[in-house]
Amino acid sequence: MIDLVALTIADIPDTWAALGFDIHDASTTVGRTRHDFVGTGTGNGKGIVAWSLQGNGLEGVTSIEGLPTTVVTGVNPQPPKGSAEHANGIASIDHLVLMTPDVERTVTTLESLGLPCRRRRQGEAYGKPMSQAFFWLGNPDGGDADKVVLEVVGSPDVDPHAAQQPARFFGIAYTVDNLEATAEFLGDLMKAPVDAVQAGRKITTISSKAGATVPIALMTAHL
Repeated sequence: MIDLVALTIADIPDTWAALGFDIHDASTTVGRTRHDFVGTGTGNGKGIVAWSLQGNGLEGVTSIEGLPTTVVTGVNPQPPKGSAEHANGIASIDHLVLMTPDVERTVTTLESLGLPCRRRRQGEAYGKPMSQAFFWLGNPDGGDADKVVLEVVGSPDVDPHAAQQPARFFGIAYTVDNLEATAEFLGDLMKAPVDAVQAGRKITTISSKAGATVPIALMTAHL
């Protein structure tokens, strides 16, 4: 099992505090994953810039598919579950999205680290074909707060000129307790929900005018 301990995000903490996240000392916790905000407001990068993982088989790893990686050893420093209650109603991370120029390459890398690919899917995004591969971070048999879906996304047709480029963090989808209450809190910063791919679930996104440089989606809970 490989656990997602923390994400490093190049936004200023106030941006996420304004979205209803409970921020203390430039950090917050969603589910079991700490979010560390390192932005200064002076253009020092954007989006998710690194992650911290814990698990067997990661010894000596500092980069995965070009993604800066910190391996946590010993006692997991995460705050306990439920240590942060967010005014926006967000309860856990549903999935973390990685973009890659070569899905097969990234799948092979992750499987070599002990993360089995759980599912594959061919779909479409913005009118273009898309290949997806899904993995579990954390305990796949636990509750929503104990696990995170890692979604690897890329074109099914590998561009030979881009194939050697690294993967990159794209966005996060969070699970909310009550989407209507979240909509009331966020107002026009939240777009109208639509049906998710998963039957019976709804999904929406937070508008870019909120200022976060990480694309953020919100989903109703698993049925």
